[in-house]
Amino acid sequence: MSWNNPCSAQYNKVVGQDDFVPPSPSRPTTSLPKKLRLAQTGLPENRPKNLRVCKHVVNNVATTFSIADMDRLQRPAPEPILQEDRAMVDTEAQKYNDLEVLDSLHVYEYNQPDVFRRSNAPDDTLFFDSLFENGNLQKAVRVFRKRSTGSQTLQQEYELVIHPDVNNGAYRQWFYFQVRNGRPGTTYRFALVNLAKRRSLFGQGLQPVVYSQHNARANGIGWRHCGTFVRYDVSVSTLAPLGANTLSFQYEFEHQNDCVFFACLQPYTYTDLMDYLEQLERDPERMQLLCRTELCQTIAGNTCDLLSITSPEINELLLDERRIIVLSARVHPGEPNSSWIMKGMIDYLTGPSSGATILRQHFIFKIVPMLNPDGVINGNTRVNLAGCDLNRKWSQPIEQFFPTIYHLKQHLAYYQSTNRVAIYCDIHGHSLNRNIFMYGCYPLSRKSSISDVLFTPSFIARDNSDPRAFPVIVARHTSCFSLPGCNFKIHKSKVSTARVVVNQELGVTNSYTLEASFCGPDVGKNKDTQFSTYDLEDVGRAWCQSLIVYYGLTNEVEALDAEQTRVEKLENQQEVVADQNTSIQNITSSMHGMAEDKETRFEKGVLGDGDTATAAPFTQSDCKVNDIINFQESNAQISDLSSGEEAPDLPTFELEESRNQKNTTTNRFWITESHSQRERENMKTSGITKSKFVMCHLTSKGPNAARTKRKGKPKIRRFNSEMATSSMRSIRDDAATSFRNLAVLAARPVEEASNRNGKQVSSVSHSNSITARTKGSSKTSLLQLPNVFLRRNRISKTAPAYERNFSKREDQSYFNLTKLRADLPVLPLSGRNQNLRRQT
Repeated sequence: MSWNNPCSAQYNKVVGQDDFVPPSPSRPTTSLPKKLRLAQTGLPENRPKNLRVCKHVVNNVATTFSIADMDRLQRPAPEPILQEDRAMVDTEAQKYNDLEVLDSLHVYEYNQPDVFRRSNAPDDTLFFDSLFENGNLQKAVRVFRKRSTGSQTLQQEYELVIHPDVNNGAYRQWFYFQVRNGRPGTTYRFALVNLAKRRSLFGQGLQPVVYSQHNARANGIGWRHCGTFVRYDVSVSTLAPLGANTLSFQYEFEHQNDCVFFACLQPYTYTDLMDYLEQLERDPERMQLLCRTELCQTIAGNTCDLLSITSPEINELLLDERRIIVLSARVHPGEPNSSWIMKGMIDYLTGPSSGATILRQHFIFKIVPMLNPDGVINGNTRVNLAGCDLNRKWSQPIEQFFPTIYHLKQHLAYYQSTNRVAIYCDIHGHSLNRNIFMYGCYPLSRKSSISDVLFTPSFIARDNSDPRAFPVIVARHTSCFSLPGCNFKIHKSKVSTARVVVNQELGVTNSYTLEASFCGPDVGKNKDTQFSTYDLEDVGRAWCQSLIVYYGLTNEVEALDAEQTRVEKLENQQEVVADQNTSIQNITSSMHGMAEDKETRFEKGVLGDGDTATAAPFTQSDCKVNDIINFQESNAQISDLSSGEEAPDLPTFELEESRNQKNTTTNRFWITESHSQRERENMKTSGITKSKFVMCHLTSKGPNAARTKRKGKPKIRRFNSEMATSSMRSIRDDAATSFRNLAVLAARPVEEASNRNGKQVSSVSHSNSITARTKGSSKTSLLQLPNVFLRRNRISKTAPAYERNFSKREDQSYFNLTKLRADLPVLPLSGRNQNLRRQT
């Protein structure tokens, strides 16, 4: 059996689509002036216009903005509830109150900094402050009591008065203040003496939250539940009004000169919300899914934001065809846990998960994260600047006094005029009950109870017209949710609340209030622990995930997950293929480099072999050391020939062993003044002038290449490796072939000259030498200069002329051949360092 709201049809009759005037379009907050985003108190006579902002490290997990990795983040260690012997705590409190009060010092007053200076307090007195956003400590008094006998523990006692809500002194429950000058080793007793509620979860396991700036900077530790001997009882202080209650607890400071904050719950200020929304807008992916506009401005001039979250119209439902889910929070400023749940919802709905993607394709989420910014800024517990509880003004909201409620109700009425509102949920915090639970609107019969209906197996199979179905699904997604704590009755005191008005007047069946305990759950896996900000955000994510099951979208989510898995596998395969291609390219490049190195080495070897083969007939000649005289001016060299000085190519000579050990590769020729007239003429005929240095080489062009006479003046050029690199392989083949022929020509004259002089030609065996083996002999004879190059009429074309037998008088008149190979870029002829003589 389905149940429909009878007020839905009545609403459609009274306010039809044609008669309804839509609300004025919202202004984007991105176009607002910078000053409108600052937290404004709206009370310039009693408080500063803009209060100081205190930003805190909540915890490293909850503040992580990468929501895609939220499921892989490790949950912070749970904080168990404080379990103390109530009888012992009461006994200690009674003994302490019985001590005689000796004196008291007024050390702090809100917005009056001169109070502490005028009090003449001792140096160990604490410094209090709450003149910042959301702070609300009004007065602090240090109490001096007579010390109990036998007590050696240093103790200090302070009675604190909480600032009542602006324009309504009946609400005094939220507290948030700062303390300095605490000293380790001293026990401090704090007593908040003017709290309004008769009952509280303090004293039943709940502890105040404490924030140490030293721990935050050093260890990244944010808000923690701390304090011992926590007691909540009727106040007996003279500072408390009649009927007030006192929260007392003891605390010991951990660090010297530390700044410590105390609060009822983990604070979430208006500035925190502004920073968070700006961070969302800076995200390039989330900004495509989120539209931030201004719902209205508050009495103090603060902006009340309205967020719209959905997917663009790309092969999906049109925006006009999508149903709308409306969420709101923080109508009561003293319930910051509702803001943490809202933050978890926004994180999930703007995240990249498949569930959030499907929800955005089917729904438009309209979210008001903070309905009472003025109350949050001023540190109120329940009301706005008009002094009214906004959650009791939904029946007839007045725009001038309750602007946020008025404009939100206008938006809801406009959306519901076409029955587009699927769910409305207002998020609150609860100071008396444990767990997470929901309130709804459903008329129950007297014979049936909620528990009987909720735990019926066929209950889930009912249609969406029953508002009790959705809380059951939420309970399956979060272990801290309590179904017995849910209530669907409509009490007379709740008639003007949001969930009842939206249900009864606007006809929205699924109109809820989501309540979160100040303390923590007493069921589930986290039983008897206190809520952290991570736990509260996780409740928001679980609530959104329940929408997928409630509206039957699990198949689409599974299909999207399968598609994403397939795409990820394909991407992984492509990455593997890309890695393989990269490896193949690296191997190919390496092999190519090795081939290039091998080819380069081969070319260098060919070049060296060609130069060696070219110089072999001359460097390996049998030449006496005494036949060559070192010239004294060998250091006076001229590196280049002038344009008018030209010389033919000269052969390369190898000198004595002592000069071969220097590993030189350059040969130099000099003409001295002491040469004979005949020798000078021969040298001048050869083109070598006085005191000039010539570098040249002998070029071979093949086995039958004949040396032709140059026409005109030959052009002098230096020999370098670049002259041979273009024809490396041909040089090797031509040189080898040429000098094999030279070996045949040189073998007989060398043997004859050797036999005639009675000397043996020295031979050196080397792997790089070009040699010729004679028949019937196992020894290797070096190539020698053929006689054809030693003829008198041919020497002038190839080398300086000189004779074999010289007298001692003429020894110093000849040129120096000391460093003939110094500048030639050939490989060192290792192994040829023995005495080689040229036979002429």
